[in-house]
Amino acid sequence: MGDMADMTDKTTRPIIVPTPTFDGSPEEFEIWLIRFRCAMRLSRVADEKKKVAMLLCSLSLPVVGMLIARCSPKDITDCTYDELITLLEKDYKPAPLPLAEYQLFNARQKAGVSSSDFAVQICTIAASCSWPIDRDRALAIAFTMGIRNDEIRAQLLESDHKTLNLALEQARQLESIQKACSRGGQRSTNSSELSSHNQMQHQRPKQTGGSTCHRCGGNNHRGDSCRFKGETCRRCAKIGHIERVCKSRPKH
Repeated sequence: MGDMADMTDKTTRPIIVPTPTFDGSPEEFEIWLIRFRCAMRLSRVADEKKKVAMLLCSLSLPVVGMLIARCSPKDITDCTYDELITLLEKDYKPAPLPLAEYQLFNARQKAGVSSSDFAVQICTIAASCSWPIDRDRALAIAFTMGIRNDEIRAQLLESDHKTLNLALEQARQLESIQKACSRGGQRSTNSSELSSHNQMQHQRPKQTGGSTCHRCGGNNHRGDSCRFKGETCRRCAKIGHIERVCKSRPKH
């Protein structure tokens, strides 16, 4: 009986876990709150006063000062745990930003950043967007438009990817081709090589006349039905086509 009691005591005994400290950085608030609640759950703290005490001991001095000001004239130790959490969320929890969608679709892959890391960046920005829009397709578009390599981006634009993973898969394949050519002593993969690979990945019917769209360079549709007819060119700033088919000379 004694051994059984010892075993039961060990399985029900609370686990003392050091609580993380929140320093007032809004971008870290939600992660901190998840970890803090996990520590509270493992410690099995149920008493209201003890919960308040643990919370206050897990906040930096400036954050506690903010709470004191918010609670005034009421003493902060007389506030409930839920009241203090609500005050923290009002001040530090990031709210969806109305302009976050613009940041999402204007995001650009920087030099030295892999496709995988850029995909993570896109998902992070998307967390601040106000939905609903078709999230999967929106992520794929933002990823494609933000790809730094012009040749890879041009090939990605040949397909309307329904999800980020599909766009990322093709981008990785195209990056692998370029790296393989570089190791072989060749210059950066040209557009014809990437186009050949793209045709293998996405077999698409072509127009019998063999003409290309003057808005995007595609060969499977007419200009009046092109999805880029409302796009603003990055080179000449005119509406109706994209940069890779622009005939305007760059300004010096």
